[in-house]
Amino acid sequence: MAIFRKGIKIGGYDVRIGLPRDRSYDRIDKDVRLQGKANPNTSINRFRGYTQAAGGYAKPSRFIMTMQLPRGANDRGDVARDTKNIRDMDNTMSQQIAFHCSDIQLPGRTVETVSQRINGPERNFATGLNFAEVTAEFYCDKFMRERHYFETWQNLIVNKRNYELNYYDEYTAPIEIHQLGDFDEEPGSSFTDNGVKSELKNAVYACKLIEAYPSTIAAQPLSYGAVNQVHKVSITFQYRYWHNIIDIDEVERDDTFMSQQTGVVTPDTKGMGPFGIFRHLPSELRRAGNSLVNQAKNRLPVGKVFGGKVFPPYL
Repeated sequence: MAIFRKGIKIGGYDVRIGLPRDRSYDRIDKDVRLQGKANPNTSINRFRGYTQAAGGYAKPSRFIMTMQLPRGANDRGDVARDTKNIRDMDNTMSQQIAFHCSDIQLPGRTVETVSQRINGPERNFATGLNFAEVTAEFYCDKFMRERHYFETWQNLIVNKRNYELNYYDEYTAPIEIHQLGDFDEEPGSSFTDNGVKSELKNAVYACKLIEAYPSTIAAQPLSYGAVNQVHKVSITFQYRYWHNIIDIDEVERDDTFMSQQTGVVTPDTKGMGPFGIFRHLPSELRRAGNSLVNQAKNRLPVGKVFGGKVFPPYL
Protein backbone atom coordinates (compact mmCIF):
# COMPACT_ATOMS: atom_id res chain seq x y z
CA MET A 1 0.00 0.00 0.00
CA ALA A 2 1.08 3.58 -0.70
CA ILE A 3 1.91 6.03 2.04
CA PHE A 4 -0.21 8.71 0.36
CA ARG A 5 -2.71 8.33 -2.48
CA LYS A 6 -5.08 10.82 -4.07
CA GLY A 7 -7.24 10.55 -7.17
CA ILE A 8 -9.56 12.64 -9.27
CA LYS A 9 -11.93 11.69 -12.08
CA ILE A 10 -11.41 13.43 -15.45
CA GLY A 11 -14.01 12.47 -17.95
CA GLY A 12 -14.41 8.73 -17.73
CA TYR A 13 -10.91 8.12 -16.34
CA ASP A 14 -9.46 7.96 -12.83
CA VAL A 15 -6.23 9.91 -12.43
CA ARG A 16 -4.36 9.01 -9.23
CA ILE A 17 -1.10 10.11 -7.70
CA GLY A 18 0.62 8.93 -4.54
CA LEU A 19 3.84 8.32 -2.63
CA PRO A 20 4.81 4.63 -2.68
CA ARG A 21 5.98 2.82 0.44
CA ASP A 22 9.56 1.76 1.07
CA ARG A 23 10.49 -1.08 -1.33
CA SER A 24 13.58 -2.22 0.50
CA TYR A 25 11.76 -5.40 1.59
CA ASP A 26 10.27 -6.32 -1.79
CA ARG A 27 13.02 -8.84 -2.62
CA ILE A 28 13.55 -10.18 0.85
CA ASP A 29 13.87 -13.71 -0.52
CA LYS A 30 17.26 -12.71 -1.99
CA ASP A 31 18.69 -11.91 1.44
CA VAL A 32 21.60 -14.30 2.00
CA ARG A 33 20.76 -14.44 5.70
CA LEU A 34 17.54 -16.26 4.83
CA GLN A 35 19.08 -18.80 2.46
CA GLY A 36 20.56 -20.99 5.17
CA LYS A 37 18.92 -24.36 5.86
CA ALA A 38 18.23 -25.80 9.28
CA ASN A 39 20.41 -28.70 10.33
CA PRO A 40 18.05 -31.70 10.63
CA ASN A 41 20.53 -33.55 12.86
CA THR A 42 20.32 -31.21 15.82
CA SER A 43 18.53 -32.48 18.91
CA ILE A 44 15.67 -29.98 18.68
CA ASN A 45 15.04 -30.68 14.98
CA ARG A 46 15.12 -34.43 15.51
CA PHE A 47 12.66 -33.97 18.37
CA ARG A 48 10.38 -31.88 16.14
CA GLY A 49 10.68 -34.47 13.36
CA TYR A 50 9.67 -37.33 15.64
CA THR A 51 6.78 -35.28 17.00
CA GLN A 52 5.52 -34.44 13.52
CA ALA A 53 5.89 -38.02 12.32
CA ALA A 54 3.96 -39.25 15.36
CA GLY A 55 1.10 -36.85 14.67
CA GLY A 56 1.29 -35.21 18.09
CA TYR A 57 0.75 -36.53 21.60
CA ALA A 58 -2.01 -38.32 23.42
CA LYS A 59 -4.08 -36.10 25.71
CA PRO A 60 -5.42 -37.30 29.07
CA SER A 61 -8.65 -35.38 28.51
CA ARG A 62 -9.52 -37.58 25.52
CA PHE A 63 -11.04 -40.73 27.02
CA ILE A 64 -14.23 -42.60 27.57
CA MET A 65 -15.13 -45.58 29.73
CA THR A 66 -17.83 -48.17 29.25
CA MET A 67 -19.06 -50.94 31.51
CA GLN A 68 -21.31 -53.95 31.34
CA LEU A 69 -23.29 -54.48 34.47
CA PRO A 70 -23.29 -57.94 36.08
CA ARG A 71 -25.82 -60.56 35.10
CA GLY A 72 -27.13 -61.06 38.65
CA ALA A 73 -29.48 -63.99 39.24
CA ASN A 74 -33.08 -64.35 38.13
CA ASP A 75 -33.56 -67.76 39.74
CA ARG A 76 -32.92 -66.54 43.29
CA GLY A 77 -35.73 -64.60 44.87
CA ASP A 78 -33.49 -62.57 47.17
CA VAL A 79 -31.31 -61.38 44.25
CA ALA A 80 -33.81 -61.20 41.40
CA ARG A 81 -35.21 -57.83 42.52
CA ASP A 82 -31.75 -56.24 42.63
CA THR A 83 -30.96 -57.85 39.28
CA LYS A 84 -34.02 -56.27 37.70
CA ASN A 85 -33.18 -52.88 39.19
CA ILE A 86 -29.65 -52.86 37.86
CA ARG A 87 -30.70 -53.98 34.39
CA ASP A 88 -33.34 -51.25 34.25
CA MET A 89 -30.68 -48.69 35.20
CA ASP A 90 -28.32 -50.12 32.59
CA ASN A 91 -30.92 -49.61 29.86
CA THR A 92 -31.62 -46.00 30.84
CA MET A 93 -28.27 -44.74 32.14
CA SER A 94 -25.39 -46.55 30.41
CA GLN A 95 -24.50 -43.63 28.14
CA GLN A 96 -24.96 -41.05 30.90
CA ILE A 97 -22.59 -42.98 33.16
CA ALA A 98 -20.02 -43.17 30.35
CA PHE A 99 -20.06 -39.43 29.64
CA HIS A 100 -20.33 -38.35 33.29
CA CYS A 101 -17.05 -40.08 34.14
CA SER A 102 -14.82 -37.06 34.75
CA ASP A 103 -11.69 -38.78 36.08
CA ILE A 104 -10.27 -42.28 35.82
CA GLN A 105 -6.88 -43.95 35.49
CA LEU A 106 -5.47 -46.34 32.98
CA PRO A 107 -4.62 -49.15 35.42
CA GLY A 108 -1.08 -50.02 36.33
CA ARG A 109 0.50 -53.37 36.93
CA THR A 110 3.56 -54.49 38.83
CA VAL A 111 5.72 -57.56 38.40
CA GLU A 112 5.98 -59.14 41.82
CA THR A 113 9.45 -60.38 42.70
CA VAL A 114 11.23 -62.36 45.38
CA SER A 115 14.90 -61.81 46.16
CA GLN A 116 17.40 -64.64 46.40
CA ARG A 117 21.11 -64.56 47.06
CA ILE A 118 23.20 -67.54 45.97
CA ASN A 119 26.59 -65.96 45.45
CA GLY A 120 27.36 -62.28 45.11
CA PRO A 121 24.64 -59.64 44.72
CA GLU A 122 21.11 -60.93 45.11
CA ARG A 123 18.76 -61.48 42.20
CA ASN A 124 15.07 -60.58 42.08
CA PHE A 125 13.03 -63.30 40.42
CA ALA A 126 9.58 -62.59 38.99
CA THR A 127 6.79 -64.46 40.75
CA GLY A 128 3.65 -62.98 39.18
CA LEU A 129 1.69 -59.84 38.36
CA ASN A 130 -0.07 -57.47 40.73
CA PHE A 131 -2.88 -55.20 39.46
CA ALA A 132 -3.66 -51.99 41.32
CA GLU A 133 -7.23 -50.91 42.03
CA VAL A 134 -8.82 -48.21 39.86
CA THR A 135 -10.66 -45.14 41.14
CA ALA A 136 -13.09 -43.16 38.97
CA GLU A 137 -15.13 -40.02 39.61
CA PHE A 138 -18.55 -39.29 38.12
CA TYR A 139 -20.58 -36.12 37.89
CA CYS A 140 -23.94 -36.49 39.64
CA ASP A 141 -27.12 -35.21 38.04
CA LYS A 142 -29.74 -33.44 40.14
CA PHE A 143 -31.37 -36.74 41.06
CA MET A 144 -28.05 -38.32 42.16
CA ARG A 145 -28.69 -41.18 39.74
CA GLU A 146 -24.98 -42.01 39.51
CA ARG A 147 -24.78 -42.79 43.22
CA HIS A 148 -27.98 -44.86 43.01
CA TYR A 149 -26.42 -46.70 40.07
CA PHE A 150 -23.39 -47.95 42.01
CA GLU A 151 -25.35 -48.57 45.21
CA THR A 152 -27.61 -50.88 43.20
CA TRP A 153 -24.53 -52.67 41.86
CA GLN A 154 -23.23 -53.14 45.39
CA ASN A 155 -26.58 -54.64 46.37
CA LEU A 156 -25.63 -57.58 44.15
CA ILE A 157 -22.46 -58.05 46.20
CA VAL A 158 -23.93 -57.94 49.69
CA ASN A 159 -27.62 -58.72 50.08
CA LYS A 160 -29.13 -55.59 51.65
CA ARG A 161 -31.89 -57.63 53.35
CA ASN A 162 -29.89 -60.26 55.21
CA TYR A 163 -26.29 -59.05 54.57
CA GLU A 164 -25.26 -62.36 53.05
CA LEU A 165 -22.70 -62.43 50.27
CA ASN A 166 -23.88 -63.34 46.79
CA TYR A 167 -21.99 -65.51 44.33
CA TYR A 168 -18.87 -63.98 42.72
CA ASP A 169 -20.12 -64.42 39.15
CA GLU A 170 -23.36 -62.60 40.00
CA TYR A 171 -21.77 -59.26 40.82
CA THR A 172 -18.60 -59.01 38.65
CA ALA A 173 -18.55 -57.51 35.17
CA PRO A 174 -16.00 -56.11 32.67
CA ILE A 175 -15.09 -52.43 32.43
CA GLU A 176 -13.35 -50.86 29.44
CA ILE A 177 -11.27 -47.66 29.47
CA HIS A 178 -10.51 -46.13 26.07
CA GLN A 179 -7.85 -43.53 25.31
CA LEU A 180 -9.07 -41.58 22.28
CA GLY A 181 -6.77 -40.18 19.62
CA ASP A 182 -6.71 -36.47 18.89
CA PHE A 183 -8.40 -36.81 15.50
CA ASP A 184 -10.99 -34.60 13.87
CA GLU A 185 -14.48 -35.84 14.63
CA GLU A 186 -16.81 -36.39 11.73
CA PRO A 187 -19.56 -33.76 11.57
CA GLY A 188 -22.97 -35.07 12.46
CA SER A 189 -21.71 -38.08 14.40
CA SER A 190 -24.21 -39.51 16.84
CA PHE A 191 -24.12 -41.88 19.78
CA THR A 192 -26.18 -44.94 19.09
CA ASP A 193 -26.73 -48.56 20.05
CA ASN A 194 -26.15 -48.06 23.78
CA GLY A 195 -22.38 -47.97 23.57
CA VAL A 196 -21.03 -44.62 22.32
CA LYS A 197 -19.59 -46.45 19.32
CA SER A 198 -19.00 -43.32 17.28
CA GLU A 199 -16.49 -42.22 19.93
CA LEU A 200 -14.77 -45.60 20.19
CA LYS A 201 -13.79 -45.62 16.52
CA ASN A 202 -11.02 -43.13 17.42
CA ALA A 203 -9.62 -45.23 20.27
CA VAL A 204 -5.85 -45.72 20.09
CA TYR A 205 -5.47 -47.60 23.36
CA ALA A 206 -7.93 -49.47 25.53
CA CYS A 207 -7.76 -51.81 28.48
CA LYS A 208 -10.39 -54.14 29.86
CA LEU A 209 -10.83 -54.81 33.56
CA ILE A 210 -11.85 -58.42 34.05
CA GLU A 211 -14.28 -59.38 36.83
CA ALA A 212 -14.61 -55.86 38.20
CA TYR A 213 -16.99 -54.53 40.84
CA PRO A 214 -17.31 -51.31 42.90
CA SER A 215 -15.73 -51.99 46.26
CA THR A 216 -15.94 -48.44 47.67
CA ILE A 217 -18.38 -45.57 47.27
CA ALA A 218 -16.55 -42.61 48.78
CA ALA A 219 -18.22 -40.14 51.12
CA GLN A 220 -19.52 -36.97 49.48
CA PRO A 221 -19.06 -33.83 51.61
CA LEU A 222 -21.90 -31.34 51.93
CA SER A 223 -21.33 -27.66 52.67
CA TYR A 224 -23.27 -24.38 52.58
CA GLY A 225 -20.15 -22.78 51.11
CA ALA A 226 -20.08 -25.06 48.03
CA VAL A 227 -22.64 -22.98 46.15
CA ASN A 228 -21.18 -23.19 42.64
CA GLN A 229 -19.75 -26.68 42.83
CA VAL A 230 -21.02 -29.87 41.21
CA HIS A 231 -21.42 -33.10 43.16
CA LYS A 232 -19.00 -35.85 42.14
CA VAL A 233 -19.04 -39.40 43.46
CA SER A 234 -15.78 -41.34 43.70
CA ILE A 235 -15.90 -45.09 43.06
CA THR A 236 -13.08 -47.55 43.67
CA PHE A 237 -13.14 -50.71 41.56
CA GLN A 238 -11.58 -54.04 42.39
CA TYR A 239 -10.92 -56.52 39.60
CA ARG A 240 -8.97 -59.67 38.91
CA TYR A 241 -6.70 -58.46 36.10
CA TRP A 242 -6.68 -56.22 33.02
CA HIS A 243 -5.38 -56.59 29.49
CA ASN A 244 -4.87 -54.37 26.44
CA ILE A 245 -7.63 -54.88 23.87
CA ILE A 246 -6.21 -52.79 21.00
CA ASP A 247 -3.31 -53.94 18.82
CA ILE A 248 -0.91 -51.04 18.19
CA ASP A 249 0.10 -52.46 14.79
CA GLU A 250 -3.51 -52.44 13.64
CA VAL A 251 -4.09 -48.90 14.94
CA GLU A 252 -1.06 -47.54 13.08
CA ARG A 253 -1.91 -49.44 9.92
CA ASP A 254 -5.55 -48.41 9.82
CA ASP A 255 -4.96 -44.91 11.17
CA THR A 256 -8.45 -44.51 12.67
CA PHE A 257 -10.27 -46.17 9.75
CA MET A 258 -11.85 -48.73 12.03
CA SER A 259 -15.14 -50.43 11.49
CA GLN A 260 -17.98 -47.91 11.60
CA GLN A 261 -20.35 -50.57 12.87
CA THR A 262 -18.41 -52.00 15.80
CA GLY A 263 -15.83 -49.33 16.55
CA VAL A 264 -12.98 -51.85 16.46
CA VAL A 265 -10.52 -53.13 13.89
CA THR A 266 -11.54 -56.40 12.28
CA PRO A 267 -9.60 -58.57 9.79
CA ASP A 268 -11.80 -57.44 6.89
CA THR A 269 -11.25 -53.72 7.60
CA LYS A 270 -7.46 -53.67 7.94
CA GLY A 271 -5.97 -50.72 6.09
CA MET A 272 -9.17 -50.03 4.23
CA GLY A 273 -9.77 -46.29 4.45
CA PRO A 274 -11.56 -44.99 1.34
CA PHE A 275 -11.12 -47.86 -1.18
CA GLY A 276 -7.76 -48.58 0.51
CA ILE A 277 -6.05 -46.01 -1.73
CA PHE A 278 -3.86 -44.74 1.12
CA ARG A 279 -2.99 -48.05 2.74
CA HIS A 280 0.56 -48.27 1.29
CA LEU A 281 1.55 -44.65 1.96
CA PRO A 282 3.68 -43.49 4.90
CA SER A 283 1.71 -42.65 8.02
CA GLU A 284 2.09 -38.86 7.59
CA LEU A 285 0.79 -38.91 3.99
CA ARG A 286 -1.91 -41.42 4.86
CA ARG A 287 -3.16 -39.21 7.69
CA ALA A 288 -3.22 -36.12 5.45
CA GLY A 289 -5.04 -38.01 2.69
CA ASN A 290 -7.61 -39.41 5.09
CA SER A 291 -8.25 -35.93 6.52
CA LEU A 292 -8.74 -34.50 3.03
CA VAL A 293 -11.21 -37.21 2.06
CA ASN A 294 -13.18 -36.78 5.30
CA GLN A 295 -13.54 -33.05 4.63
CA ALA A 296 -14.60 -33.65 1.03
CA LYS A 297 -17.19 -36.22 2.11
CA ASN A 298 -19.01 -33.65 4.19
CA ARG A 299 -18.36 -30.39 2.34
CA LEU A 300 -18.92 -31.25 -1.29
CA PRO A 301 -22.53 -30.68 -2.39
CA VAL A 302 -22.98 -34.32 -3.35
CA GLY A 303 -21.80 -35.28 0.14
CA LYS A 304 -24.51 -33.19 1.72
CA VAL A 305 -27.16 -34.75 -0.51
CA PHE A 306 -26.18 -38.31 0.31
CA GLY A 307 -25.37 -37.80 3.99
CA GLY A 308 -21.59 -37.56 3.71
CA LYS A 309 -21.14 -40.20 1.00
CA VAL A 310 -19.39 -38.92 -2.12
CA PHE A 311 -19.97 -42.14 -4.04
CA PRO A 312 -22.90 -43.83 -2.31
CA PRO A 313 -23.05 -46.42 -0.95
CA TYR A 314 -19.29 -47.05 -1.02
CA LEU A 315 -17.67 -43.89 0.38
